[in-house]
Amino acid sequence: MNTFAIIEIFKTFEKVNFYTVRLEIDQEPEELSETDKFLLKFNDGKGLIYEEFGVILKLIKIIGRRGAKDIFFRFEDMALALPSKPSKRIAGVQVMMDSTLRLYCVKISESIVILCNGGIKTTHKATDCPNVSSHFRLANLIAKKVYEQLKIGMIRLDEKTLISDDPEIGFYI
Repeated sequence: MNTFAIIEIFKTFEKVNFYTVRLEIDQEPEELSETDKFLLKFNDGKGLIYEEFGVILKLIKIIGRRGAKDIFFRFEDMALALPSKPSKRIAGVQVMMDSTLRLYCVKISESIVILCNGGIKTTHKATDCPNVSSHFRLANLIAKKVYEQLKIGMIRLDEKTLISDDPEIGFYI
């Protein structure tokens, strides 16, 4: 099975462009991006997870207006996660002490973030969790591939934009 990951624009804000990943399996693009899958799964309007989902959405908007500062993210290997670790209020948003919902992402710069997918983390380590381990591994693989392509010049940065000589930014994973 050949899987190709396409990096595409997701949402543009004043200071940050958010990208997402759309997988193409055996040359058939999936209908939904990884971020769309996350949004559809957790935007049910009820319960504690919906509150955590709301915190993640608020953080995305704040990051978009203020820039992708480290304080907004949870560091989990090459990829990062939203929400940040619980602490005092961050830009008016309080992350719950027992927050379990994760949205994995790749911070390229303070103005470019690639949002991936996520889920409800039920174990201490993301790699041990049946709900998030695949999303965590995919986000780290995307990070590795993007950083490699940046290093060799296949992808370049222009302020808030990822640029490639190819019509689409992507790579086999």
